Amino acid sequence: MTELDQNTAATGPPKSEVGPKDSSEELLELLQRERASFLNYKRRVEQERTVDREDARGEVLLLLLPVLDELDRALAQRPKDLETHPWAEGVTLVYQRLMQALHDLGLERIGVEGEEFDPAHHEAVLYEGRPDATDRRVAALLRPGYRLGGRLLRPAQVSVVGPADTAAAETAAPPSIQAPEPDSRVGG
Repeated sequence: MTELDQNTAATGPPKSEVGPKDSSEELLELLQRERASFLNYKRRVEQERTVDREDARGEVLLLLLPVLDELDRALAQRPKDLETHPWAEGVTLVYQRLMQALHDLGLERIGVEGEEFDPAHHEAVLYEGRPDATDRRVAALLRPGYRLGGRLLRPAQVSVVGPADTAAAETAAPPSIQAPEPDSRVGG
């Protein structure tokens, strides 16, 4: 066996001897892999853009929430003699249109008096224990919360009413911090 025959036997036939069918199948497979990789990249970039748009929308809406709070308070404190004034009616109309536009963008107001207290959507500012209460409910809405799609932008600040024993258990100090019992032996 010559040296050329030994090299050919060890490495296989030279590339020029590979059939055109094998080469075209390899190229087609490579092209299919590249196409799939590109489609995955394109899908991933589109998903990232969607997330970025939602994040930007959320940030802008978060900046507008204090403005909505101020408008809510101003409209709630409108004097009776100005309720039918054209200027006051115009401010109310602007507020309604603003709320509709924000709703169209996906902003949803949360927190309603009487609904069940949910710590995932409500921030309890006050708790009132009542012996007749069976579960925790929103007694008063102090500041509305907002959600954008499924994402909570700001929890609703609420006053909660619930069972008295739950309030005592949640507000009681740990045993090591509680004040000592008065001593009945001391003169009195």
